[in-house]
Amino acid sequence: MDRLTFNATFIETGTESYRLARTKAQKNDAAKDTVTTPRSS
Repeated sequence: MDRLTFNATFIETGTESYRLARTKAQKNDAAKDTVTTPRSS
């Protein structure tokens, strides 16, 4: 990764990445869709 970013210019916009927001939403949706059943002892 060092070689890829060595000559790069980073611009921070102060906003949340749409990719990050989409991934978080997908994880939340997947967690809601997961059916949990109690274990019998």
